[in-house]
Amino acid sequence: RDGSLTLAVTHKFPRRGKTIKCVINLAPFAIPGRDRDVKFYDRGALAKFADGAVTAVIYGPDGKQDEALVTSLWAGETAAPEDLLKQMDDPLQYLNESQMWEIEELVLPLSENLVMVSPILKRLPDRMVQAIQDQN
Repeated sequence: RDGSLTLAVTHKFPRRGKTIKCVINLAPFAIPGRDRDVKFYDRGALAKFADGAVTAVIYGPDGKQDEALVTSLWAGETAAPEDLLKQMDDPLQYLNESQMWEIEELVLPLSENLVMVSPILKRLPDRMVQAIQDQN
């Protein structure tokens, strides 16, 4: 393995009594899903988790800047192992992005008895941006 791309981390959570293996990538890459023997997460998401919350900066028409809370990444006031595992299983970035795309099929007739189905990846409106705009 190229150590410049990944850092394998094994951390023992005493409360759980089990070892959870994690690969922390320097590139933005994660594999969501529960019950995996090895969790894949990225360093940027880990840094956001350490901050405890995801915030958005909003610029008004007059240039005034405001900050709004998008979501908290911790269940309590401080981070717990369960909070990190929840983010590794269902990363916020993945959940948001996966709901912003859909595949549309374009059916093209090639002959009287033959058609071609061509998938088109279509971007949907960002729900997080909409939620922040609705708060203001």
